Amino acid sequence: MPVYVQHEVLGKVQDVFNADALWQAPGLALFSRRPLLRDLLERSPREQRGRAATRCFSHVTLVLPQDEVDDDRHLTRGARVRDLAQSLAALHQKDFGDLLGGDEVRYHVLGSDDLDPGEVQVKFGHAVYLPAPGEQVQYTVTASRDSAIWQPVCAIYPNQRLTLVGLDGANATFAVPGWPFGPEGGLLLVNDGPGAPLELQVRPKDSFECRFDAANGYYVLRGKGASAHRLLLKISRVGSSTAARPQPAPASSAAPVMPSAQPQRSPAVWKSRTATPPAADMTAMPLGASSPATRPAPATELDATYAPVARHRITLAALALPRLSRYRETGAQLLEVGLNAQLLPSAPGKDSVIRFAVDDADELHAITPAGSQRIAVPSQFAPL
Repeated sequence: MPVYVQHEVLGKVQDVFNADALWQAPGLALFSRRPLLRDLLERSPREQRGRAATRCFSHVTLVLPQDEVDDDRHLTRGARVRDLAQSLAALHQKDFGDLLGGDEVRYHVLGSDDLDPGEVQVKFGHAVYLPAPGEQVQYTVTASRDSAIWQPVCAIYPNQRLTLVGLDGANATFAVPGWPFGPEGGLLLVNDGPGAPLELQVRPKDSFECRFDAANGYYVLRGKGASAHRLLLKISRVGSSTAARPQPAPASSAAPVMPSAQPQRSPAVWKSRTATPPAADMTAMPLGASSPATRPAPATELDATYAPVARHRITLAALALPRLSRYRETGAQLLEVGLNAQLLPSAPGKDSVIRFAVDDADELHAITPAGSQRIAVPSQFAPL
């Protein structure tokens, strides 16, 4: 299987904002003890013919220690981060200009609490894409374990052809919350353009099963073996409420039979008539039909003017919970709110379809029969 995401961590960097220190070590590369960014790009070309590189990667993501990024934002409003990205892009263009093939060099700098001081994480590869300024999102990807709590995974742009989602951001483009299939398995999303449907491939093959549930509009990922873990993945086109894969139209979406189409039946009159206004037909009903109990026409008209399922839909617009950290002195440690099938507040544990809990650290959890999961706000839920 090809490597879709090249991931390396550069250590012992004295100044993480020094582009020259990250790009190439001084002196001959042959005597360099550790590879830097230029060496990594040179050793892992995008395309090659034999041993000669013909194209190199042009989109690179850098991850710095979060404290460094926060200090730069506080003191210089992010000027050092911007200078680092621009300087590295200039060095990239200078050294690999003949291998870019017309591609635009793009760098993006992030922060992470997982890195120690002096460490810099580098990511590039076939499944690493940085959107152009002003480029609009084409798809959004969300994941769930129980179809009630959906968490965002990533966004896909029109020119973003390959996206690999998996356990963590080191081996994949984006990490999926609650990924149960280990670091080896991943799901590759192939986007061949606006006119082509999004294609999903399990990598490596046979790592787990992936099928589309047309009735619910999401993909079901299921592991193999006795403990078959399950993960739900929903891919939605931006600007549309339907999933990315076209679904067969439900029976309720057929055009209803309107009263104007009823003259195709033989009218309930005493004899055949020539074309007359619809109002005149109603005055020629037989005497037996004048009884309200034997007059089916109004019931048919009422049934054809609305979708009965829509009457039973319940939507809770929003739910606000207090910050318990403000009430620590009172001894408040946990607040839990449950909702029943009518989306009305209920006692925790009694006929609740979903519960929300907030603790004194202001951490929010959603609780369903499948378990408890920490969530961020704002979030959307579909427990029914």
